[in-house]
Amino acid sequence: MYNIASLNINGLNNKFKQKALVNFLKFNKIDILLFQEHNIRSENCISTELSDYYSVHLNLSIAHKGGTGIIIDKSLDVTVRNCEKSADARLMSMNIKIYNKQLHLINVYAPSGSNNKDRDDFFKNDLTYYFRNNLDNSIIGGDFNCITSPRDSSSNYTHVCKTLLCINRDLALKDVWWLKNRTIEYTFVRNDYGSRIDRMYTKNLSNYVKDVKVKHTNISDHSCVIVDIDIPNTPKNGPYYWKMNTSLLENKNIKKDFILEWVNIKNSISKYENINIWWELC
Repeated sequence: MYNIASLNINGLNNKFKQKALVNFLKFNKIDILLFQEHNIRSENCISTELSDYYSVHLNLSIAHKGGTGIIIDKSLDVTVRNCEKSADARLMSMNIKIYNKQLHLINVYAPSGSNNKDRDDFFKNDLTYYFRNNLDNSIIGGDFNCITSPRDSSSNYTHVCKTLLCINRDLALKDVWWLKNRTIEYTFVRNDYGSRIDRMYTKNLSNYVKDVKVKHTNISDHSCVIVDIDIPNTPKNGPYYWKMNTSLLENKNIKKDFILEWVNIKNSISKYENINIWWELC
């Protein structure tokens, strides 16, 4: 079982937020994250707080805001076969080999605002280009900045994007939320108005989706969509006996961080009902 997620991170260009993201990923056991609007304009902005544990692949922002990226847990046996990046930093496509299974990841950050024509053109021209290859083993996620059904918004006046809806129907793409849920969970709320603009889609892999949830977080104004998927023909990744990657002990940054974190963890014992709960949660 693997957890693959999508999150509009709303800025990731400082090490404090990057460390908070690491904690969020580890707490929710996220293996692969598609993230949008990181606002990073240089690879040098990635700190060791993040890069020690995760491989970070960026489509750098070309403006003050924007950009897409993919984060992969270093403990996974993953090989990146190829990566395509759009010039406007709104799209990123990556073919990976996870153990012996080919997987195609597509990360989407659609234009926002009321200019529906720009967004329609983005879906018809830019997004479909990244759909040109076989989508059977594809997972598509991102901030689509639109809805494809009136039920995805708390407002009766939200525009339904028929262009994206038609593309999904023509390609038989399935919105993974509805595979496992019957009620709405909004991913973006502002001024008492909620919408489900952050979504994930798949095709043949939909048969292997075990759970889909929305996780609210204080590191962004968007919520994270997390898909638990049992990728066929790969080793199980879940509640099994754990073996530490001993090579991490050679990393001086990790050792230093652990020593500091362990002091904080030990000092927090009094906050828990008993030592067993402390050990389990920390």
